[in-house]
Amino acid sequence: MLYRSVNDSDQGRGAATEPFRLLRWFAILGGVAIVLVALAAGLFLARFVERSSLSRDAAMLAQLLDNIVEVEEAAGFFAVEGSGQPPGDIEEFFDHLGRMPGVLRAVAYAKDHRIVWSSDPELIGQRIVDNEELEEAFAGSPVAEIAVAGPEGVKPEQAAMAPVGARFVENYLPIRAGTTDGSVIGVVEVYRAPPGLFAAIREANTRLVAGIAVAAVLLYASLFVIVWRGTRIWQVREARLVAAEKLATAGEMASAVAHGLRNPLASIRSSAELALSDTSAPDIAAPLGDIVQDVDRLEAWIRQYLNSVRQPVQAGTATDVADCIDASAEAFAAQAERAGITLSVAIGRDLPKVRLGDVVLGQIVNGLIANAIEAMPHGGTIRLSAQAEGRELVRLRVEDDGPGMTARQLDRAFEPFMTSKPGGLGLGLPMAREILERHGGRLDLASRPGHGTTATLRLPATVERSA
Repeated sequence: MLYRSVNDSDQGRGAATEPFRLLRWFAILGGVAIVLVALAAGLFLARFVERSSLSRDAAMLAQLLDNIVEVEEAAGFFAVEGSGQPPGDIEEFFDHLGRMPGVLRAVAYAKDHRIVWSSDPELIGQRIVDNEELEEAFAGSPVAEIAVAGPEGVKPEQAAMAPVGARFVENYLPIRAGTTDGSVIGVVEVYRAPPGLFAAIREANTRLVAGIAVAAVLLYASLFVIVWRGTRIWQVREARLVAAEKLATAGEMASAVAHGLRNPLASIRSSAELALSDTSAPDIAAPLGDIVQDVDRLEAWIRQYLNSVRQPVQAGTATDVADCIDASAEAFAAQAERAGITLSVAIGRDLPKVRLGDVVLGQIVNGLIANAIEAMPHGGTIRLSAQAEGRELVRLRVEDDGPGMTARQLDRAFEPFMTSKPGGLGLGLPMAREILERHGGRLDLASRPGHGTTATLRLPATVERSA
């Protein structure tokens, strides 16, 4: 889901963020557009197929008639006005033409547009005017089109030819009969109702419609998948952008807190040093020394941690994962024992060092162990393991036997400020993933209710290997 940004003035007026549902709009408008384009293409191609079929059929019939007239030397027949008696064997051919299956009527025209022969003798001698198809045929082009029989009087030569509403093919076929200049000496008009041709056109159109429908569905489906995938990617990036903004705010808050802590820490250290200078109380010297050391350690940790969070890792940084795991396990040993939890450590041999500061990696591992301990108030086992994945990665896992997480909790585990722990901030996991990704690593969670949780860190390795 994509969202329209709202400026401050809109927010001041109480305007809400309005979602723009890209996928839904594409599904509707894209589908309508593809259907309209498919219909237009289908109509155009169906008309093209029909015209092509009729033109081929008319060209073949025109060539047949022209050859017969030339062979029978019957060119003079078209110059005889109204005789109705074709010379030679051409008479038999015209009779056969009029009685052919599917032929409704046949008419022969002389150059002056007068009917010199017809299968309907009543038409012989009539002169046809205002007929565009006939004019086109006399100009030398065969004419073929599908027409529908209408009431009498639409065209004189069509009168009483077929029932009203019947479909037929109207052919105007120019006759040249071998003239030296290729001029048209007459035209034969044939009205036909060829079931074979109509069936062929219907079959071609059916296949054409099916092909266009399949192509339209495939096009729509492919575009829908692309838009759906793009929407998903945008949603993920939008969520990460929101999370990054929250983490940036948390980083600013952490910087402010760290800056504020330094002054009290400096005061504590100064007070401890001042107390150490008082030789009248030697029995508190050791605790005061511990205070000074702990303050120095805390101040150094704050400085190193914030530097690691804000800046990319230095090229020379190399951290021993085994040492980090051992240190974390030792730090939590007492707390785990009190909670009845067993810490199990399994570290692979010859692990490469990783390109991540020891302070940062230690804090991330400590945070994961602390989460695991809090998830098992009645005891269990926490397994810490590290294995090399080739020469480029180290896989570090923290597994627990806790109650696990639901799918919704798992989906929202890396959202800043989302936590199910009382008093928790919900920043540990988001900041850990952000830091790891910034340094080329990765943090993944796997969990099921009742089957515990596994946190997997994939850490980029350095070339150097530990001994």
